[in-house]
Amino acid sequence: MDAQGESTGRRSEPFADTETAASACDREGKIVSASTRTTGNLTDVVLHAYLDPEQPPVWQATYAGQGMGDDQAATLACDAWGYCAWGGYEWADGKNRAIVQIHYP
Repeated sequence: MDAQGESTGRRSEPFADTETAASACDREGKIVSASTRTTGNLTDVVLHAYLDPEQPPVWQATYAGQGMGDDQAATLACDAWGYCAWGGYEWADGKNRAIVQIHYP
């Protein structure tokens, strides 16, 4: 992407049925995003990390929660040591409950 915001390649969110809740940069300069993706009747949290938004993700992870209900990402932050944490909620035991997960560098 150039200074004017033009890109000839990949969008930063090229995934169908996915909504990004938050993004941050880690110590390696990766762009990390916490998103929510709906597949069929279930919604799960999906994380993506890009070294270059013009290229495919260098890694991705899915959080499907404890129950068969919807899970939602709400926020994401990365620190100077490279740890990234996302927060949101998961559906378990018939109710929503808060969740935070930390991803290591």
